[in-house]
Amino acid sequence: MDEPEVLPPRAAYDRWAPSYAQSGRNPLTRAGQDLLESLLPPLVDMDLLDLACGDGRWTEQALAAGARSCIAADFSAGMLGAARARLPGAPLVAADMHRPPFRAESFDLVILALALSHARRPALVIDACAVLLRRAGRLAILDLHPSAAERGWHRSFRDEAGRRLAVAWQPWSIDAVEDLMRSAGLDLEARREVTLDPDRLPTPAPSSASAGPALYALVARRAP
Repeated sequence: MDEPEVLPPRAAYDRWAPSYAQSGRNPLTRAGQDLLESLLPPLVDMDLLDLACGDGRWTEQALAAGARSCIAADFSAGMLGAARARLPGAPLVAADMHRPPFRAESFDLVILALALSHARRPALVIDACAVLLRRAGRLAILDLHPSAAERGWHRSFRDEAGRRLAVAWQPWSIDAVEDLMRSAGLDLEARREVTLDPDRLPTPAPSSASAGPALYALVARRAP
């Protein structure tokens, strides 16, 4: 199979947005949702930030779970448009995850799902998220496992013209991400990985993709 053309994240997600509701909801993203939800406390009456929100999947889940509020923020105009269509009336903000434009101590939970591996400077992102947390607030990170890159994983999709494209990503070390969370003043609460069964792999993932972890999740908390 031909290798996909790899695009920078913003350009890629703008191209993916029209079809993301179909191709972006797949066994991998469902496994990620199950993984992260298993690590989070009840969201009732919490104020959340869904940073790098894509089409607003986590915002939708948070509001359905009883969150008091959830702001969805993304730097892709295309994805914000998809989120607006999915979540009419929800607060949407155009923002880069490196510099989220919110007041300090505004949120009980910041979710960064399938996004940190697109960061140019992950330390800047994590520091910015930590500043946004209230006391006892949590930062939850979900992302592709770095070892997946060695097994041929691409974050690929087909655009409206049928071209196979992929989003550029960096396989940041999980240990390094943990260290960045601690350096930002957060205490690690949970670390977990998940492997997908071969028959649940998204098309067109190679069979070798199931030979190791597909996703990881970290949850860290600011001191009360």
